[in-house]
Amino acid sequence: MTRDQQPETRDEAPVEPTQPDRSKHARHNTARNSALRILTRRDHSRYELLLKLKKRGFSDENIDDAVAYCERLNYIDDERTAQVYIRQLKRKGYGKRRIQLELKKKGSKTIRPRLYWINRFLNPMRGKVRKV
Repeated sequence: MTRDQQPETRDEAPVEPTQPDRSKHARHNTARNSALRILTRRDHSRYELLLKLKKRGFSDENIDDAVAYCERLNYIDDERTAQVYIRQLKRKGYGKRRIQLELKKKGSKTIRPRLYWINRFLNPMRGKVRKV
C-alpha cells in the first residue's frame, strides 16, 4: 500500500448508544412525583388530579398508581377539597346556588355539592342557641 492509498473502509452507520428502557418502577415514580408536585400548590380533587396527570401524558396504569398512592397518604381528600373551595367562594361573596354550580364544574361527579358544608359556611350561626 502506498501513501496515497487509503485502506478500504466500509460505510457503516455510526453506532448510537441506546437509552435503556425505563423500568416500570421508574415510570410509576415519575407519575407519583408529578402528582406530588401538583398537590403541593393546592388541594385538588381526585378528578382534577386524574385530568392533570393525563394531560402530562402518563399511562392510565401509572395514573391509577399515582392517585392510589396519594390517597393512601391522605394527600387527596375530596371532602376536604370541597370544604376549602366552599370557604374560598364564600369569601368571594358567592351564594348557595353559585357554589353548588362551581362545585359541579370543578369535580364533575367526584365532588358532589355538599349541602351540609355549604349551609354551615354560609350560615355559621344557624342552629346555635343564643344565650341572653
